[in-house]
Amino acid sequence: DWSSDVCSSDLTLAQGSHTFFASYGGDANFNSFASSGASDPAVIGPFQTTIAVTGAPSPDLYGQAYTLTATVTGVGTTFPIAGTVSIFSDTNGIAGCTGLTPTASVVAGVEVAVASCSPAAGVLTTAGHSITASYGSTSSNYLGSGPSAPFGLTIQPVRVNFSLASSANPAIPGQPVTFTSTAAVVAPGAIATPPGLVTFLDGGTPLAGCSNVAITAGPNTSTCAVAGGLTLGTHTISVAY
Repeated sequence: DWSSDVCSSDLTLAQGSHTFFASYGGDANFNSFASSGASDPAVIGPFQTTIAVTGAPSPDLYGQAYTLTATVTGVGTTFPIAGTVSIFSDTNGIAGCTGLTPTASVVAGVEVAVASCSPAAGVLTTAGHSITASYGSTSSNYLGSGPSAPFGLTIQPVRVNFSLASSANPAIPGQPVTFTSTAAVVAPGAIATPPGLVTFLDGGTPLAGCSNVAITAGPNTSTCAVAGGLTLGTHTISVAY
């Protein structure tokens, strides 16, 4: 006659293959017995991981600070997560966002590791970007994961205002005049000096020698010197950026 019993216990086992044995001590009526090992060894790990990525703010203005965050989750275990996380834009590594060491913790009984980065202003161009992340495991307890599902990050162009000043107003015909434009990036845009060139216009027509003038970093100014002055009358001076 045979009978069976079930044992349940919380065991912490290392990764690998484990073979279990059972023994029976016997009594006056039954002989003792020891099994020869389980026919199917129990195999522990490595465990799966998942990774997700997000960012804020989104949409973002060119030059405005933003943060990308990747979260690695260990599936079904609380072994510490070790390794590196890299974040990509359109499959290209983002400067300052690769080889990140995540910070691990246990959240609601699940091992979670988080890595964040804040790319420098201008690293991503004004466009829509597909942001993904990957986890490379250095732990025998976990498999790597990624690329993650994409997160859509839109970098929008900043708005730039221009003001104009004249070295002489009013001026007499033929008097040399210098026009100065000053560029100001509208918040929350945070580019110190907007890239690009400006053209000075007189009633919509470019002034001679004043097309594609660079913006000087610091004061953010551009100048147009009209050595021969302007003709008699009212002139509407503007800049195109």
